[in-house]
Amino acid sequence: MRLRIILFALILSACAGTPQEPQNARLAQAADYNRRGEAALEHGDYRRALAYYREALRIDLSIEHAEGIAINSINLARAHQLAGETDLAHQALDDVLGASALRVAPELTAAARLRKALLYQSEGKLADASAWAERSEALCKDAVCAWRGTLLNLQARLALARADAPAAHALAVQALAINRTRTGGKETANSLRLQAEANIQQRQFAAALAPLSEALAQDKRLGLPDRIEADLALMAEAHAGAGNAEQAREFRLRAASVNKRRMPVE
Repeated sequence: MRLRIILFALILSACAGTPQEPQNARLAQAADYNRRGEAALEHGDYRRALAYYREALRIDLSIEHAEGIAINSINLARAHQLAGETDLAHQALDDVLGASALRVAPELTAAARLRKALLYQSEGKLADASAWAERSEALCKDAVCAWRGTLLNLQARLALARADAPAAHALAVQALAINRTRTGGKETANSLRLQAEANIQQRQFAAALAPLSEALAQDKRLGLPDRIEADLALMAEAHAGAGNAEQAREFRLRAASVNKRRMPVE
């Protein structure tokens, strides 16, 4: 469960963003609050992030700026989830998904539905997660959709939870092809890790090593201790399954060392 949360807690940024270049003073102010919220979230200050996102949303609501309302509602949900407030996260999403008078772009509706799926997945409610992933996919069917790689990663994770490793591997391969074309690298590493987990579930331990090595290199480049620890733990599992006892021990020790020294971002 902890590994599952680590993997998907870090892909939340794929479902959020900053509204396009503002055209008036009110939109400029809302966009500024949004940027401040992003910075606070990046530093782990969820309370400050929530305050900034709420202010951005208030401004967008006051001028009926549909794009900003959708984006900041998704951002609120994202911050509430990271703060452990899943009920409030669901409420923020329900407010935008249930606003029939709000003309939200299909891609943003897909993002909100994907956030719902991720919330349910983090709660272990896999049937609900699958249902919302399907609803998101209805509006996010190809690589043109900005969230397609994240959605495929989620579907791969859900397939692993059903012990359907072949399907999970196929989905992760599709996700990797898309995510390699995106900037940042976080989702690429997720796809690689999911491929490796599918290999491990099928007892193809040696095949898991190469994608895990690449995922580890990506996560080191990005400076993500939680994910580095997850990579090392999976490397230990893969080496143990392949009969490499000494290498397995080395990676277990490295994972424990990272865990011991991880500190929250200030």
